[in-house]
Amino acid sequence: MLLVSLRLLSVFHVTVCTHVPHGAHPEQVERYAEALQHGLFQCRDGSEALAASVLNDDFCDCADGSDEPGTGACAGVPGAMLFCQNLGSVPRWVYSSRVGDGICDCCDGSDEAGCPDTCAVEGPALIAQVRAREEDIREGRRIRRQQMEEGGKQAAIWRAEKQGLDDELAKLMLERSGLDNKKAPSTDPQVRTPANTPKSTAREAPAISEYAKWSLQPDEQNQAADQPGELQCWVGEFVGAQAWCCDPSQGPRGRGECWDQVFTFEACCPNAKVATSEDVARLIRQVKGRIFTLERKLKAVSRDPRWFALAETCVKKDVMGKEFSICFFGDARQGSVSLGSFEAWDEAGHQQLYTGGQRCPSGPSRSLKLRLVCGAETQLLDISEVSLCSYEAAASAPGACGSEDLQDSSTPLTPLTPLTPLTPPQ
Repeated sequence: MLLVSLRLLSVFHVTVCTHVPHGAHPEQVERYAEALQHGLFQCRDGSEALAASVLNDDFCDCADGSDEPGTGACAGVPGAMLFCQNLGSVPRWVYSSRVGDGICDCCDGSDEAGCPDTCAVEGPALIAQVRAREEDIREGRRIRRQQMEEGGKQAAIWRAEKQGLDDELAKLMLERSGLDNKKAPSTDPQVRTPANTPKSTAREAPAISEYAKWSLQPDEQNQAADQPGELQCWVGEFVGAQAWCCDPSQGPRGRGECWDQVFTFEACCPNAKVATSEDVARLIRQVKGRIFTLERKLKAVSRDPRWFALAETCVKKDVMGKEFSICFFGDARQGSVSLGSFEAWDEAGHQQLYTGGQRCPSGPSRSLKLRLVCGAETQLLDISEVSLCSYEAAASAPGACGSEDLQDSSTPLTPLTPLTPLTPPQ
């Protein structure tokens, strides 16, 4: 467990050889001690053998920066870092470019001459933070298991809904084709004009299409349905099919079938209209939009149902006065500016890629790479523009929680500013 390793590290640091150059990692004790003993230092990459006196002389002699573990002389050299022992707290690496810059990066003050040792204060606070993080991970794993159970059930519901919409779309396409080609009122006994619909067929009216209802002034119909004793009308299975006038107590909304036709369509619902080809086209667009949404959700949970909750979720965060929002498996935005739409999913790495956003002036289209990390709450943690029109973000979600997270619960929630590893550069 991490708390145990913190204590072990603190004890180990006390035993470190005092002759090791400032800023060196404990695992490099033998290397530097041997160099000081023999008066000869070999650069880590083996390129040069130098006098031991070059160690921490504030001049970068080795191309890999290994001769200056405790100064900023090799700033900018890949792998050139100072190791903060931070006794009583958590040890860490600091880039050489941050050594001597006037900012206290190490709680023991080893990166700056004038920084006090605050590890005794920072340590307990950091341990409390780690404990809270571990509890958050445990809760995230519990929620993940729950979401996996719910996700499997929800996916089945979405598939059934999509199948029904596919059938509805086929009917609407046929209806629009019929309306486009229709030159005169139909003589088909199954599709009569409202005024001529025979009374005997009233009890045989088919199930009402929810999408068909949308075409005939839903606000007025709903208002009529809420008034006892009033008559109301709706359409049949197809948008242009039978229109009925019914007693609301026997009408739609699951309260039975229309028991009789009263007068004519015009007399019963004078403000209603017969659906046109344009009405059907509008319904087709609505149905297609819903099908697209369902397909996107099903794609999100196709491999693992633990992600189903994200398909219904959007997160927002204000960063330096700018509002960023991401709808998982949907689109990402900065205010009104598109940062891209969902393009690819690296489930193993818990990363999503959003591309095709609004083009930057004289630049590429905006894009965003989103990394999901373990957390009990789904929220946007951090986002920044790492290069021209290219963004990186981090969000927490229970679906990202795994057993490995408890082994690394000190890892910050945002991947944009990670703690440096405790192992020395190779």
